[in-house]
Amino acid sequence: MERNTSSRFLRWAHEADPHALLFYNEAEGEGLNRKSDAIYTMVKDFKRLGVPIDGVGLQMHISLADADIPGIAANISRLTALGVQVHITGA
Repeated sequence: MERNTSSRFLRWAHEADPHALLFYNEAEGEGLNRKSDAIYTMVKDFKRLGVPIDGVGLQMHISLADADIPGIAANISRLTALGVQVHITGA
């Protein structure tokens, strides 16, 4: 039995439409922080367990003055290294 609700939803969505791109979308995980670390670990586990996930959406509800550009770039790099797409889904 799946312990993570997100993994169950992703599996159900894949069963409903095997051709759909499936994304986990989140706010406040853009740069390198505890939340982005948790998202990275979750996506890594999903890939290891065969949970269908094609990408991560970063909502980017941050001001340009507060943006940690190197941290955001590093986070995007580590996510794409897992084989998923990264989309900016808000601003």
